[in-house]
Amino acid sequence: MRRARDKTRDVPVDEDAPPRRNTAVLRVHRGPASPDRVVVYGTTPLGPLTDEVTEFTVPPGHHLVSLKLGFHHSVATWVTLRPGQVLDLVVEDNVQAIAPMLQGGFLRFHRT
Repeated sequence: MRRARDKTRDVPVDEDAPPRRNTAVLRVHRGPASPDRVVVYGTTPLGPLTDEVTEFTVPPGHHLVSLKLGFHHSVATWVTLRPGQVLDLVVEDNVQAIAPMLQGGFLRFHRT
């Protein structure tokens, strides 16, 4: 990671970090989900939940977020992210699932 000084404020700046003005961060806390579950943002697979907390840099806007593992999926959740925003989502059991294939699965997101 390269570090430089911001000439306007005299603070360290990470030059390798994506610009915050055109992106947002989706921070997912895995909870009971398998580490092989893949986070889907809109129709774009972002990657698996390899750590207890996984961060993804995403475009801001109004999007559906869900988890997928093969043909198994979670309840999809609408999120609206502003540029520079960090949103925490926790994966939890969907206790209301009676027919998970029809209701979106055994997992869902909870906003913290």
